[in-house]
Amino acid sequence: MRSKRRSSSGSDRTVGCLVLLCFLCLAGSSARGEPEAGGREPTYLLIVNAATDVQEMSCDDLAEAFLGKRTLWEDDTRIAPAMLRDRDEATREFIEAVVGRTVRQFRAYWRKRLFAGRGSGPKTFRSSEQVIEFVKDHSGAVAVIRADDYVETDGTKPLTISEEVPAEPAQAPTRDEME
Repeated sequence: MRSKRRSSSGSDRTVGCLVLLCFLCLAGSSARGEPEAGGREPTYLLIVNAATDVQEMSCDDLAEAFLGKRTLWEDDTRIAPAMLRDRDEATREFIEAVVGRTVRQFRAYWRKRLFAGRGSGPKTFRSSEQVIEFVKDHSGAVAVIRADDYVETDGTKPLTISEEVPAEPAQAPTRDEME
């Protein structure tokens, strides 16, 4: 049986990061910006637990955290990624722009890791309110929510995506990385 494998030069992730970077520059370099010139506001916002000593992360570091490749913050606190269900527009946009995969690829990646006993994927929730509560309750939490749903809350803070663009475009995951 022959399996179809999508060949990717990784340019999708680079383009996604560049588009996100341009938006962040226009929005004052925060994860939640002002409307773009065309009137479109960002779809998603990244938040972390307020006790986390991180103010910003690069696209690469975020991708590694949400792919389970980076599991600890610099202070050795376990990273606990969370997001809305992958049917949500904000989650889809984040996965494609920052993680550099389609939602289908992201799901398949985590399914393989789960069955190989190598992780269970980001915690998913039905609403941004549930995600915010999770972030408040877990010191290492980093999460994706709808930008419109964020209200400053004790215990959470927005996370800025740094202006650092990956030096090399992402490559398609190898068989070992998928397992």
